[in-house]
Amino acid sequence: MKKWGYGVLALALAGATAACGKEENAAQQSAGEAGKPVAIEVERWVSVSVDVPPPDQDIVLQTIRKDLGIDLKYAFSSGKSDEWRAKLGARIGANDLPEAILFFNMADYRKAQEQGYLLPMNEVLKPNALPPNLKYATKEMLYTISDKNGVYHGIPARPPTMTNSLFIRKDWLDRLNLKMPTTTDELKAVMQAFAGNDPDGNGKKDTFGFSASGSSMNGQPFWQLLSAFTGDVRGSFWVDKAGKLRGGPVSGEFRHYLQYMNELMKSGAIDPDLATNNLDRVTQKAEQGQIGIFHNTGYPNAIVQNMKKLNPQAEVVLLPPITGPAGKASNNGKTNSPNGILSLTVKLKDQPEKVNKMIELANWMNGEQGARLLTFGIEGLNHKKTNGIITEFIAGSQSNYLSAYSIMGEPANKTAPETVKVFYPDPFLYEQQMKLIGDKPEIGGIFAMGQAKEPTLYAADLSKYVTEMMLKFIYGNVPLDDKSWDEYTSTYLTKYKGQQYLDEIKRELTANGYLK
Repeated sequence: MKKWGYGVLALALAGATAACGKEENAAQQSAGEAGKPVAIEVERWVSVSVDVPPPDQDIVLQTIRKDLGIDLKYAFSSGKSDEWRAKLGARIGANDLPEAILFFNMADYRKAQEQGYLLPMNEVLKPNALPPNLKYATKEMLYTISDKNGVYHGIPARPPTMTNSLFIRKDWLDRLNLKMPTTTDELKAVMQAFAGNDPDGNGKKDTFGFSASGSSMNGQPFWQLLSAFTGDVRGSFWVDKAGKLRGGPVSGEFRHYLQYMNELMKSGAIDPDLATNNLDRVTQKAEQGQIGIFHNTGYPNAIVQNMKKLNPQAEVVLLPPITGPAGKASNNGKTNSPNGILSLTVKLKDQPEKVNKMIELANWMNGEQGARLLTFGIEGLNHKKTNGIITEFIAGSQSNYLSAYSIMGEPANKTAPETVKVFYPDPFLYEQQMKLIGDKPEIGGIFAMGQAKEPTLYAADLSKYVTEMMLKFIYGNVPLDDKSWDEYTSTYLTKYKGQQYLDEIKRELTANGYLK
């Protein structure tokens, strides 16, 4: 792979963002008078194919051309993300750099940083002098995307709106005369009842309290349970109010969590296929009425509709945050990490006017006009109004490209109650979505919060070892007695260099003023 070289940006580039500091309307007016739009290509991947209209019918593109003077050219890729990576790699290898790239994955961004073809942004995006609609990019957020020298190479998108949760069969609770669980002990009792007390009334012992895809034993399906015991949703390290480092996979809190899960597995409350399940299999089991508690991002409406084909009385609701030894657990993760990074490449290192335009675009997309257009589109085609108020979003191929157009993550107004009501007009679904949005965790891991960077030299091997041991502990293949736990801890700290990993973290946290 070619190693790209670049010099320090000229001082003229540092002043290129001045227009963004003005009022948005003024910036848009000046851009519209600039003459011929500036063409800029953005390479990006989207998880599903979108129907982008022809340029002359693309209201978003036409607005960006008119108001910002930018002829935005998207190189959309959909399908498998690995195919996009291969395509991008081929372009870079052929010295065919796009001018901008939207990274949706931190690993891809880190690799690009190391390869050296991204433009440094420290001089044009300073934490104390950001454009008005980019002020969410705190120094902690910029730290999460900076390299070991403190250089960041992109415009961070807004942090994601986290709407992960466990969902529970309320009709099963009602049939067994159980109340909604609010503590880890109550949740254990409910899971065991779901597995042993015939909640579907078919006279067979063919149900489980909980199931998930166990390929990552500290992934999202387990966050609510993990945070109830360890504090942080990922079971990772966090800093408490006293400035002490807490949590981590060799802590007593983590061991307590594993004991809890082992007891559930031993009692038959958890699906024994946990380790081999994939997401499709878990979805199938939920739809067939085999599991009482499962994870989903957003309310699982499609799953519930399929569930009702077999059991019209099926009722699924959000499982509220559970209180455990670490306090009230969150369904989600507190984070300062961005929901994507818009990076400019060294192709623009001598074109400060284009750098300026991309910052203007990012600012506009986070402003009132841009966010509204990317959320609702235009009346008649993408939404309907009643008495001047948007009351219905018209889903379909004419609207599916709107969210894909945004290179700054989900617009802030997407979580406002009046907006949620447009996308979730059904009162029940609206209630469930607002509960998901309202879940605001108090604790965040040190890496997600931008307090320290994970020592990559040791991280992969440590993560693999912890995941392997979690499965062994939960399934009971290795006992959780003192002897086995001490052996696990020693192996983590010595063989897999966990002590060096911790020492580096502590040094960085101390230097950044978080440890006392």
